[in-house]
Amino acid sequence: MPRMTVRKELQMHGCDVGVSEFEDFLEATRKERYGGWTTDDLVCHPDDAKDFCDVIRRQPEYAGLPTEFILRVAMNYRKAGKQKKKK
Repeated sequence: MPRMTVRKELQMHGCDVGVSEFEDFLEATRKERYGGWTTDDLVCHPDDAKDFCDVIRRQPEYAGLPTEFILRVAMNYRKAGKQKKKK
């Protein structure tokens, strides 16, 4: 079964926010809460990854998003080279 696009999955969960806006929010939240950690660092700490997703879901527009979707989008953001590397 082909994977659904991020846009369609956002819509499926009742979120009418654009993909770029969602990705930017994930990245800003990760930086704010976890400083120098990359997304890889975050997902290697399951309790922190769950907390990160809970923080995302506190925003009304993201309340219905599942943990695995939030983390998948964050990982894809990093894989696409959009995440700034630590110096």
